[in-house]
Amino acid sequence: MTVEPIAIVGAGTMGRRLAFDFARAGCDVVLHDVGEAVAHDAVRWLEDTMRGWETTGRLEPGTTDRALARVRVAP
Repeated sequence: MTVEPIAIVGAGTMGRRLAFDFARAGCDVVLHDVGEAVAHDAVRWLEDTMRGWETTGRLEPGTTDRALARVRVAP
């Protein structure tokens, strides 16, 4: 089974949390928001949150880098 990229429209609280879960699960994620700066802020949030989870042992080391490689911001 092939999973198509997940498109998330809106990078606020709910959108970034969805991106967090999908990227962590191995899906490619395209994040879009009317304010492109909001989408980029969401990616920074993803990185900060995942790295924090790695530090506390909630995520395996390297998870953040693998997940962020699957996330892109749509213009």
